[in-house]
Amino acid sequence: MAFLKQWKTKWELKSLTFDELFKVITTVVTKQLDEIDEEVTLEANLVIDYEADSVDVVAMLLYLED
Repeated sequence: MAFLKQWKTKWELKSLTFDELFKVITTVVTKQLDEIDEEVTLEANLVIDYEADSVDVVAMLLYLED
């Protein structure tokens, strides 16, 4: 319980709108995959369309986790 209390006092939870969340995700994808020339879409496949490998995907997930 002490951890939960500490967590509640140090972190502020904020809900993101769909557009805000999509902007965060597209920023992470374009930072990790430097060679993207076109705009990232919801229909895009990171592996097929942007040739992302497993290291790229893990790096993006870790960045999003922060």
